[in-house]
Amino acid sequence: MMKKIFLLWIFIMSVISSYAQKGYLDFRTISKGEDFTFPVFQSASDTSVADKINTILQLFELQLLYQKDEANVFREFQMTSDSIVEGNTSLIFNIIENNTEVLSVSVSREWCGASCNHWTEYYNFNSGNGDLISFYDLIEKDKINVAMAVINGKRTFNFLSQLSNLNSEHTIDTTSVLSEINNSIKYFYIKNDSVFISDEECLSKFEKIYYELNMISGFSADDLKPYLNNYGKAVLSNSKASVTKFNGSYFPQLYQGTTSDSALFYFTFDFFYDFNGSGFIAFKKNAVVHLFDGTLENDQFDLTEHDKDYTDIGFIKANIIKGKIIGTYKSIDGKSNYSFLAERM
Repeated sequence: MMKKIFLLWIFIMSVISSYAQKGYLDFRTISKGEDFTFPVFQSASDTSVADKINTILQLFELQLLYQKDEANVFREFQMTSDSIVEGNTSLIFNIIENNTEVLSVSVSREWCGASCNHWTEYYNFNSGNGDLISFYDLIEKDKINVAMAVINGKRTFNFLSQLSNLNSEHTIDTTSVLSEINNSIKYFYIKNDSVFISDEECLSKFEKIYYELNMISGFSADDLKPYLNNYGKAVLSNSKASVTKFNGSYFPQLYQGTTSDSALFYFTFDFFYDFNGSGFIAFKKNAVVHLFDGTLENDQFDLTEHDKDYTDIGFIKANIIKGKIIGTYKSIDGKSNYSFLAERM
């Protein structure tokens, strides 16, 4: 059942993306068999835009920096042998929108162990500068609360209106789902003049298995018109305004910096609840990626680095000062200690 739902979802997203394959940004596909695909974007006009987009996608989805001689970019997530009974069984990307204002990409993944689970991440980029944009980057700041009341009302109605049609012995946790719906908007994509918000991840793994719910709510440019800022209008109204000057205001964003021993690196961080989140430091020279998690509160990072067995191996203390991230790293074994400074790309 779970496999069928996942394959149906992939088919739907493939149909959506088929209308956007030839767009503003060129891309090529890296694949391994039929179950693993990933894009590498190219831009003849501004390589820095494609570099930002590629780096963010590679860090969050592959946990590596792609090298031209890379034998298997999916090595961090694939099952490595038949004796391993859990791991990722597929990773498929789709280009949903690709124009001069916005690039919307979905990455769908299936993970299997004793049972299977699937989820889809959505990435929306400003095509003019490569910044990741959140839904809130489209809305006037003083109108966010009013907009959210209207938007969450439709999302709630979309969910509740389907419950009477369910036929299962299992009980859905309505309170939990509604709480997640009204929490924030993280999963969304843009297509033509509309924004589509996905609440699929408001469901538990088992609710996805047992219930065939449509958890996507669409909002047209006319629906959102009273709340849109200038960037939102440029994205959804097909205006000719340049979007290069509009920057993403929320994490995750991509930073690049230098350590005290002159090593160049990328830095990114994303929240998963409250002040808690996770991210990466990736060194350009050797493409080594370091995973960490922790908190960002009052412009202060307190982060712990982990190895692949989730053993603590180092700590980062840093502050955001005038848009720059300034801090120190100390390994637990004392062999690696440095200060660093990073700025938005």
